[in-house]
Amino acid sequence: MSQPTTRLADIASSEWASERNVKHSFVVEKWQTTVYWSAWTMADYDAVFGPTAPRGNNGRAVRVIVTKAQDENGKPLFVAPEEDQLLSGARPEIVTALAAAIVETMPKADGAKDAAKN
Repeated sequence: MSQPTTRLADIASSEWASERNVKHSFVVEKWQTTVYWSAWTMADYDAVFGPTAPRGNNGRAVRVIVTKAQDENGKPLFVAPEEDQLLSGARPEIVTALAAAIVETMPKADGAKDAAKN
């Protein structure tokens, strides 16, 4: 049997490439910055909701930010060891508002049925 010229994994990842690279943003005036993020990947879901994800809403909000927050060039704004610092030291209303904005861009479960049809 001959090898297919295009692997299905290549097709699956390339068809989503234009959407995956769309940037969303949220201005955090108290931090004097704009936080950017791109589309959610399955790895992002695992980091935030998987077996090693923090328990509780506050820990999960911080994990969302650490996982997704980027500067305008796509460089991460935070690293995992900073989660505790954000959790105990950052202004709660900013953390929850930023995390909510990022979570709002997650694909909805009912969209999965429509996406599978296309």
